Amino acid sequence: MEPTTPDPTSANFSPTPFSPPPPPPTPTRSVGKKIFLILIIVIILALIGGGVFAYTVVFEAPRAALTESFATITTAQSFHQDVAIKVVTDSPTAFTAEGTIATDIEQLASGERRMATIITGKSAGFFVSAEVRFLDQTLYGKVIEFPLLSLLDLSTSTSTNPLGKWFSVSLGDIESFMTEQGADPADIAKVKEQINKISQTEGAPQFSELIEKGVLVFGGRATVAKVGVDWTRQYTVTIDKDKLASWLAEIDPRTPTESLKSITFDPIIITIGLFDPSLKKIAGGIKGMVGSGTVSFTVTYRDINGSITVAKPNNAIPLVQYIKQSMGEAESKRKEAGIKADFSDLHIVARNYYDQKKSYTNLCTQEPSFASVMKNIEAVTNQKPICRAKSTAFLMAGNTSSTTVWCVDSTGFSGGVDKIPTGFVCK
Repeated sequence: MEPTTPDPTSANFSPTPFSPPPPPPTPTRSVGKKIFLILIIVIILALIGGGVFAYTVVFEAPRAALTESFATITTAQSFHQDVAIKVVTDSPTAFTAEGTIATDIEQLASGERRMATIITGKSAGFFVSAEVRFLDQTLYGKVIEFPLLSLLDLSTSTSTNPLGKWFSVSLGDIESFMTEQGADPADIAKVKEQINKISQTEGAPQFSELIEKGVLVFGGRATVAKVGVDWTRQYTVTIDKDKLASWLAEIDPRTPTESLKSITFDPIIITIGLFDPSLKKIAGGIKGMVGSGTVSFTVTYRDINGSITVAKPNNAIPLVQYIKQSMGEAESKRKEAGIKADFSDLHIVARNYYDQKKSYTNLCTQEPSFASVMKNIEAVTNQKPICRAKSTAFLMAGNTSSTTVWCVDSTGFSGGVDKIPTGFVCK
């Protein structure tokens, strides 16, 4: 039987209720979950990176970190180093002394390092300043200010006054001079070795050796500190005096290590870069080294691998030549002083001669003391003095140096005059 279609006009018609289609399924939050997962991964990576950073910056082994830091100096082509030293003591004499040593180091493409240092210091109102350079196996030096030189005869002569002049001494000059003085060849070799070390910086190897010998003891890992405008790592290092004494004795058995017993070393603070291993600063102190006083020091570094040039000074005077010249002038002054003293004694000699002869006649030729003085003057000045005598008067005069004429006569005068007199009276 075929199905019939309901007739909507019929009285028995009943409409079927309308049911709307179901809504589409709600989308999941898969995109948000991915973003959250990425954030978690980023945080984990940041924590891992921070841990690595903390280890390398703060928790890295001090020996490895500091050895690498010292190597930044020993292998640098150039750098500037400032050393500040202060000494304060109250026994047996209270005084304070301060000084700075500013050094430029230049490493050429080939050859030894060049060094230029300016040294300044002050204490008790005195100020000292000098400059030193070392290059091409030659040491150059200039004293800029040194008050005590005024007490020496060398500073009174224009030709030998060393202030403000550059002097030079090569290794060859030192060897020749020490050989002339009869020095032992072993001592000569040791001096040359020490001078050669001036241009060498062996901080990293020596630092490692001090650690291996137990001389340097690390207090712990680094701390982060801000020095000036820079963030840095700081390590604390102490010194084992017994190990230091043993190490010094190994280097040279003659080292007076017993004196270390009265010395106390303050902890040494070594500062290096926060993000790089460059050495920044070394600071420490020593007590008991100078009486009951303290010695504090600070060493800072900058311009590592910067543009630094160490030049040879102009018009440097060879030091050996200067010493020989100074010694010659000192000897001439000694002889001149002796001649002046002899002149003063001639009054007594002449008076005795007159008392015996009742005349000064022949005084110049027959009295040995007069003849001796005349001979000494001629030997020093290469000029023969004059001596005149008659029965009632005498005069003797001569050049005791290139500018001084000394005269003595029968009136009792003995002293310097402008020129050799023509008669029997000095003035």
